[in-house]
Amino acid sequence: MTEWNVAPTQDHLLRDGKPFFYLADTVWMAFSNLSLADWSHYLAHRKLQGFTALQISILPVTHDTSMSPQNMDPFLPDADGNWDFAAYNEEYFAKAETMVQMAVDQGFLPVLGVLWCSYVPGTRCSQNSPVASAMPFEAMTAYASYAAGRFKKFNPMFFISGDTHFESPQEEPYYMAALEAVKAVCPEALLTMHLSPRGDLPRSFMDVIDFYMYQSGHHAAHLDRPYLFAEKFTAYPVKRPVVNSEPPYEGHGRVGERTRFNAFDIRKATWQSLLSAKMGITYGA
Repeated sequence: MTEWNVAPTQDHLLRDGKPFFYLADTVWMAFSNLSLADWSHYLAHRKLQGFTALQISILPVTHDTSMSPQNMDPFLPDADGNWDFAAYNEEYFAKAETMVQMAVDQGFLPVLGVLWCSYVPGTRCSQNSPVASAMPFEAMTAYASYAAGRFKKFNPMFFISGDTHFESPQEEPYYMAALEAVKAVCPEALLTMHLSPRGDLPRSFMDVIDFYMYQSGHHAAHLDRPYLFAEKFTAYPVKRPVVNSEPPYEGHGRVGERTRFNAFDIRKATWQSLLSAKMGITYGA
């Protein structure tokens, strides 16, 4: 089995003792939105392009998702038609396992998101979700253990939070409990946190995660974020490798303008990120 570690210099990752370049793609909702045929085509294309890692949310990002015939719920309904967070949809998780196995067979590192902010009470994501997605605390800890157990055999990395900036007082205890649950099941896995552009990491998490993710985002007024955020996270009191986990996406609308990011914008953000923090870079289209 592949062994993942952080380099002694605390600025990049090691795969079986050798430097690993983290070239990831954000495919957040692959499990819920893609057919296996589409997934196979996607994997072949990304392998041809040289990608090494895939960032996927284990659960659907409910407040910001596209609907398709492949959409599948991770939980079964309760008597009122809402999700029963204690009733896992075996079909959903079996499909997700198949997709991760296909990715691993192609040589990709799976980087799996445990708890997008739409599943934490009091966040903008849960409040804007079209389904009642905020989990009770006890259900969340049980789910985190369950998810870690389902994917442990693939030797993944995990990002515990998704698009958070700790706006709700419940986020820190939720994410720390989820982190501890995952760590108990997968003690060797490398862990991180995916933040929103407004997010700053509490010191309690700096001490227990393995590398930092920042999101430079999609706002037209903040095109200096790729290097400024890299510098900020590199200067954190606990030194860790740093990666831009969500730069501006090619073809994505520039927030605040009626224009879209183009290929030049992506190259610029990529080089600014890499020259400021050399662990790797993430892409999205």
